[in-house]
Amino acid sequence: FSKTECKKLLCLDVPTRWNSTYMMLHVAEKFQVAFEKLDFEDSSYVEVFGITGPPTIVDWENVRAFLNFLKIFYEATKVFSTSSHVSLHVAFHQLSSIYFELKQSAMNLNTIFAMMGFDIKKKYEKYWGNINNINQLSYFGVIFDPRYKFEFVDWSFKEMYLDDANFAKKFSTSLKENLFHMYNWYKIDY
Repeated sequence: FSKTECKKLLCLDVPTRWNSTYMMLHVAEKFQVAFEKLDFEDSSYVEVFGITGPPTIVDWENVRAFLNFLKIFYEATKVFSTSSHVSLHVAFHQLSSIYFELKQSAMNLNTIFAMMGFDIKKKYEKYWGNINNINQLSYFGVIFDPRYKFEFVDWSFKEMYLDDANFAKKFSTSLKENLFHMYNWYKIDY
């Protein structure tokens, strides 16, 4: 019919779940040609959309842009919800990636992205916004990873808190002190 190579099935969106929105758009984008053919070959398809009409070229461009934006959340959801392997060191990377993506979306000239980014940032801030509320052991996972170590975590805090360098420095210092406390405690007992 449209020579679409995708074997996936279309799925519906659950408006309150970003990962379902991502999956819906991810599959729908692969069927763009099929949807465009339906536009010309099936009048009932056009009627379903009413006044707004079926997706346009601009809509498909927006879909691809949203896919790039939502992919970060989808990947993070997979990391946080998996139980097949330890992912403590990956959690910090996911959280900081989301933080930087939300910060960038707030500066986006596209009002849809800016509004969506603002809404998501509010939810992010509620759960992850205050780094003091996150168990410091989650940072230790990154510090003990030989690919990153303390310098990477320190650099990340400085980048995340460019407007409050003093806070970033205090938190890094506190993290380092707690790391040494933990080491000394371990050294005494073992």
